[in-house]
Amino acid sequence: MDWINMRWDRGHQNHQGAAGEHFTFDCSGAKITDRSTIDIGIDVVKKISEAYPPPYNLMVSGGVDSQAMLYIWRMARVPFNAVSFKYNRTYNHHDLITLSAFANELKLKIDYRDFNVFSFLSTKLPEYAEKYQCTSPQICTYMAMGEEIQNGTLIYGGNFLFPKACSLSYTMLGLWRYTQQTKRNIIPFFFQHDAELSVSLIPIWKKLCSEKTNINANSSYLADVISYEDKIKLYHLAEIPVIPQLKKYSGFELIKDYYDARPNTITGVERAKYSTKSSKRDFDI
Repeated sequence: MDWINMRWDRGHQNHQGAAGEHFTFDCSGAKITDRSTIDIGIDVVKKISEAYPPPYNLMVSGGVDSQAMLYIWRMARVPFNAVSFKYNRTYNHHDLITLSAFANELKLKIDYRDFNVFSFLSTKLPEYAEKYQCTSPQICTYMAMGEEIQNGTLIYGGNFLFPKACSLSYTMLGLWRYTQQTKRNIIPFFFQHDAELSVSLIPIWKKLCSEKTNINANSSYLADVISYEDKIKLYHLAEIPVIPQLKKYSGFELIKDYYDARPNTITGVERAKYSTKSSKRDFDI
């Protein structure tokens, strides 16, 4: 991600800024070309294999971005391990169904491992959240799971970038800060690792928008939100045969249900404090 300029107001790139400082995420160095996403991705895989030590451990779930990363690595013919963690054996089973189906299509073996997510959330989450300035329990969980793989290089999928719809927030960049501070061999966001790959779906997105009715072909691709259905279309138009889920899953759906069902998880004071937030669920509070 060296092509992205990340800095605080004073120009420094420390992991945490001073009070009142703003953080800038400048991806103006992105390069839109007419090359295919697969061809660009294959080149990026080969560059990673030349710069980072093997084995290459791809951290995957059942989401379409994980599937796309698996497909590109398979096309690149660089050996890799596909690793997926099960939350307390069954709590993200619904998310992994499509991973199993996709792996069968590609004749890939997935290394499934178990992770005690409830133990992590109840004991270590605050430490990770503060140290890496990351308010997402999911992303902090990704960090902790990755620590169970100490050899070679860890590679997380991430997402593509779009104008006005940047998929990286300061919270999500907690995984990047984790990489910087631990100095481990980690690619925190595969699809944003390269200036050309990160925006390789934009030409396809512009074409898709121009084909829709009642949409201005010159400006519609600047939409703030890209729907899950459109994302599937983009991958398929890019000739990446991802298998869509029934809906976009985070893998934490049943974990949220678990906390909702537990009495006295949240105090009345805490609930009142965050009453203006969009979600009233115990886990989110």
